[in-house]
Amino acid sequence: MPPNLRGLAASCLQAVPKGHLGKTLRREADVLRLLSDLWDTVSDGIGPAVGQTAEADAMPSEDFSRTLNAAFDGGAHQVNRLTDALNISERTLQRRMRDHFGITASEWLHHKQMQHALYLLQNGGKSIGETAYLCGYRHVSSFTQAFRQYFGSTPAETKKENR
Repeated sequence: MPPNLRGLAASCLQAVPKGHLGKTLRREADVLRLLSDLWDTVSDGIGPAVGQTAEADAMPSEDFSRTLNAAFDGGAHQVNRLTDALNISERTLQRRMRDHFGITASEWLHHKQMQHALYLLQNGGKSIGETAYLCGYRHVSSFTQAFRQYFGSTPAETKKENR
């Protein structure tokens, strides 16, 4: 295991005191990052999935992931904006997402939006409204509902916990 992943794994194994929502959410984000990094490390040595198309083979998972993240960071927070940023059809995007990650583009976007929101609320010094906008939401109420469903707490609770 690479040293950077070993350190992250060690921090993930430490106990979190009960009642510390912010610390629990940070731990969960670290675990997700560790799993993602481990998957990237392991998947580099695995051949293409059975039935994977030649088109999806053209871009390795790591490059595809990097390209998707760059598009998201550039403001592509909707499927149609991702397809525009990547210059591919929606069908091709959906096929590549399924082949590379086993999820739909909408599921990937939702996960990215929620992780980005968590980061901004914990570290960005942004208001809840700014965070909602930066994550692609037009209405704070929609953002708050999605955040609560994803993390089990409101953005305000998370922000307060991390002051």
